[in-house]
Amino acid sequence: MVLKKIDTNVTEKQFREIWQRSEVVGKTFFAENGMKVRVVYPGRPNDRQGADFRDAVILTETELRTGDVEFHLRSSDWRGHHHHLDPVYNRVVLHVVRQHNTRKGTVLQNGIEIPIVVLDDNFSVLSVGGKIPLRKRNSTGMTCMNFTGNGGSKVFGDCLDRAGRTRFLQKTGRFSSEIDDIGPDESLYRGIMEALGYSGNKDSFLELARKIPLAQLERKKDSGIQDENYLFELLLLLFGTAGFLKEEYRERLCSAGLDGNLVKQMIRTGMSIDMNSALLPGNWRLFRIRPCNSPFRRLFAMSYLLLKYREKGLLRSMLDLIDSVPELIKSRELERELVVCEGGISYLGKSRAAEIIVNVVLPFTFAFGNNNNRPDLSEKALTLYTVYPGLEMNSLIRHMTGQLSLDKAVVNTAIRQQGMIHIYKNLCTQGRCHECELSEF
Repeated sequence: MVLKKIDTNVTEKQFREIWQRSEVVGKTFFAENGMKVRVVYPGRPNDRQGADFRDAVILTETELRTGDVEFHLRSSDWRGHHHHLDPVYNRVVLHVVRQHNTRKGTVLQNGIEIPIVVLDDNFSVLSVGGKIPLRKRNSTGMTCMNFTGNGGSKVFGDCLDRAGRTRFLQKTGRFSSEIDDIGPDESLYRGIMEALGYSGNKDSFLELARKIPLAQLERKKDSGIQDENYLFELLLLLFGTAGFLKEEYRERLCSAGLDGNLVKQMIRTGMSIDMNSALLPGNWRLFRIRPCNSPFRRLFAMSYLLLKYREKGLLRSMLDLIDSVPELIKSRELERELVVCEGGISYLGKSRAAEIIVNVVLPFTFAFGNNNNRPDLSEKALTLYTVYPGLEMNSLIRHMTGQLSLDKAVVNTAIRQQGMIHIYKNLCTQGRCHECELSEF
């Protein structure tokens, strides 16, 4: 093996920029094991724990693979950074390097070996003159190769509206089935809990909702106990079953904004919780989670919402909320009802509340109306979804906006943002560009 000297002045950040250039799409690279690898979709920059690019699509001689792409200056950095021990990196389907300096291949934590592409050896495939471009500004993503932008903002907006409606109806289908299987109360509760988990802990929140059903949490809502005691019991049930009522979590609970005396009392009383049913520590992602997305804050928010809607219950309160709000919503009255802010600390802010309204409450209400012969309720939910203002831009929306070179004014509604998410997840990341309606523009 002949090792070539690499330019150590080139950083990994600069090295990754070439992957965001549209010219890599459709090109075939040769991996170190002789495999041909064709890039169908390069993915998008990862803003979370894990590989550098998420949701890429590559085509080998035998199959279409979807997953992540990791970049290193040297192939030995894979083991040097201990990625071979981290299950988060089991999504990686391609390892791109500038120098292959080890006789070992790239092996995932699950034992699967993935191809290594040495980019320096594949420059003949690209039109960059054998040199990695060092651009001063960071790219927001590759340019979509099929979209020309010739359709005009209205035609393009109509396309996004249709995609957003499709995504909405897909969500309503899930809720409709759940309403029949587990009942409307539990379906709504599980949907909200999953959304509270954000991207890093949604599976854990959903599992927690299965372990502690809404019926158990609301069991004493009609009893005569005071609100303060009712809230404390809710906290015990949720935090205890989550596995957080242990001394090792005391500091983290307090750092998340929970009152120190309350935490002390919860941990002391938590001895009465059946710890055999609690989630294991490995279920939770706590590393590199922003404080506002902390599962500790989200669990407090869920407890507070159950207290707030104690009189009618969560289901009836949410349905009445949708039924009573004006259809021509000019501000986000709905999300204000879900915001939880106590003592100057935001346990559930407007941004996450809006996400829950758009992704859970409205599609659930539509499904509930259909399942219960309430077409007026379904129509109201769809109307609100159609006119709902745009949500806070996340990394996926920013990526798609950059990929399509869009003006933010074109995607200023929630339905169009959801439309971009639908296109990304069902077309871009599945290698189905030829089926995309945008290719007609």
